[in-house]
Amino acid sequence: MKKYYIIFLLLSIYSQAQISFEKFNSNFHEKPKPILLFFSTKWCSYCLIQKKQIKKDKSLFHFLNNEVYYLEVDAESHDTIYFLEKVYQPKEKLHAFVEEFISTNEQINYPYWVLISKDLRIEMTYSGLIKNKSFKILLEKYFKGPNF
Repeated sequence: MKKYYIIFLLLSIYSQAQISFEKFNSNFHEKPKPILLFFSTKWCSYCLIQKKQIKKDKSLFHFLNNEVYYLEVDAESHDTIYFLEKVYQPKEKLHAFVEEFISTNEQINYPYWVLISKDLRIEMTYSGLIKNKSFKILLEKYFKGPNF
């Protein structure tokens, strides 16, 4: 029995980079830090590749666990999203929460990344798959130093 508990504990620690909206909303005001939004869809093969790449890279995974609030969001979700005292309702095709972060005429591609500063300014958006090495370079530039 102890073996299974230890394995479960290790797996839950390893797969923790993504934080829930509930936990994020309750923690952000007490401990503000940048927010990294990862918008994806269930049908997006690049999104699945991106998720696997992140999980394989321990330093990147550690960074996402500790330095930012990392939120994975299904861009076509039918759920209501509560984000910092605002409520976003699902729409027919693209969730209203996603629309908050794209320009009016912008063609969105997945995965779609948004980095928000701890004072809630959009610092960066990016459409598409990011190789881990490039991802780390982008994050290092934003955080002004090697964290990996």
